[in-house]
Amino acid sequence: MKLKKLQIEPTTFCTLDCEYCHRKSIPPQDLPLEVLDRVNGVAKEYVIYGYGEPLLYPDFFKRIEGFDGKVVISTNGMLDSDILDLADKVGVSIDVNDKFRKGLEVEKALEVLRKLGERGIAEVVVTKDNLELLPAFFERIAEHGSGMLATNVVASNPAIYEQGVYFECSRITVEKVLGLDESILVEAIKDCSRGGGEALRRYKHLLKEVYSKGYSINLLAIFGRKGRVETAFKAEGVFEMLRDLAGDYGVELIEPSFFGDSKARECPYRDSAFLRVDGKISSCMSFAYTHTEYVDGHYKKVEKFCPGNVLKEDIDDVIGKMAEFERVRADMENFPWCADCPYVEGCWYAETNVDCYANLPSCSECLYSSGIAKCLLGD
Repeated sequence: MKLKKLQIEPTTFCTLDCEYCHRKSIPPQDLPLEVLDRVNGVAKEYVIYGYGEPLLYPDFFKRIEGFDGKVVISTNGMLDSDILDLADKVGVSIDVNDKFRKGLEVEKALEVLRKLGERGIAEVVVTKDNLELLPAFFERIAEHGSGMLATNVVASNPAIYEQGVYFECSRITVEKVLGLDESILVEAIKDCSRGGGEALRRYKHLLKEVYSKGYSINLLAIFGRKGRVETAFKAEGVFEMLRDLAGDYGVELIEPSFFGDSKARECPYRDSAFLRVDGKISSCMSFAYTHTEYVDGHYKKVEKFCPGNVLKEDIDDVIGKMAEFERVRADMENFPWCADCPYVEGCWYAETNVDCYANLPSCSECLYSSGIAKCLLGD
């Protein structure tokens, strides 16, 4: 089996200390170079990045120069190097300002992008702090031909989550609730005790409409996070401006969604794999290491899913071990979209790496599957 893409993590050493990165719990090390002989030829495209700065490991790039396939590199832009000439495409992680990326020098990263020109693409994590700065920033990089990949933050704690400009519930359910007062819930309960009433009728009609389209609805989340809903609509407006700029300059813009949609999810890692720095293979970067996320207003522990190690096993055998999970994630509706469930807060399933469809591991709250989060692998 030939993979569509293989993401390779050369090192877990890094020049930055980003607040939202899960690297802090990963020991710093370099990928044994012997691994590269085993994986050459298994994919059509090789994406070089992980929880570290790839350019800190120049010996790695000497070995992949002759790789059979397209090469994409993601760097934080702090190290300008001729190594980048090896890549067909280069992503430069830069967040407009240096608030959340300790050690980032914005102008230095911008200079790397300027040299790359059309081969470069800025990778930007959108937050409340930089949202309104994006049009001016995008115009600045577009002038020399670079595009932009924007992603929402995958938060590790409530403080980072509060910087997010997205809302996980399906957009169609949010639109159905616009204009309704949250007192409808209380009044509907009162109507139940009276044997009926207008509030109960409207409530039942709302549920019927949503369910008929194949959705569930989390009214408590929609009513309880009105500020977040408003911010998500605001973000959509900013990206309308960015689309116009992309058209004017003829550059690429990869934009995230700012609302979820349980009926329109797709895994950007399908038919791909993530090679960890220690030789272990995972289905994606999200499942490569055990870590904690904060999503849908609750903490979620994501257990690692690494069915094999290419240092100890044949690469084809390792990929074969992922076949069952690959079959399940081929259709993302195999996983429930927890954001639309009214019971998600306090749910044992949602807080662990399993879901109420009995999937282990589960993609039930994966922001990448909904397009809320984007990665260079899935452009």
